[in-house]
Amino acid sequence: MDSSLGNKKVMAKNILRLMEKHGKTRHEICNALGFKYTTFSAWITAQKYPRIDKIEMMANYFGVSKAELVEEKQPAATESDRLLELLQEPYMMEIFDTLIKISPSNKKLILAQIEAIKKHEEAQDN
Repeated sequence: MDSSLGNKKVMAKNILRLMEKHGKTRHEICNALGFKYTTFSAWITAQKYPRIDKIEMMANYFGVSKAELVEEKQPAATESDRLLELLQEPYMMEIFDTLIKISPSNKKLILAQIEAIKKHEEAQDN
């Protein structure tokens, strides 16, 4: 058996990679496959590992083999790695869920505010 089988972080990275590739949100996947949102969120943040029947459902949904979900890809998907790390930071899931609910124009305002904060911090560091 492959040593990566059962690795929660590998599974999380692979799900995130496939979500990104197919442009799917957690809500879309949960609605399509009948998964609980909180359960699916635990899978993509590497807190829990799905049962084999759920892995098979996701593989069919994305049109890939189960191995695409359970085995580590070489090289690792850097965007998925960064997203997984980001989602594991305190409050990030709450922020992410809130951003989904607001308008695109307000998202642009928030991004501008974040950029201003970043510039302010950089100026303080120099």
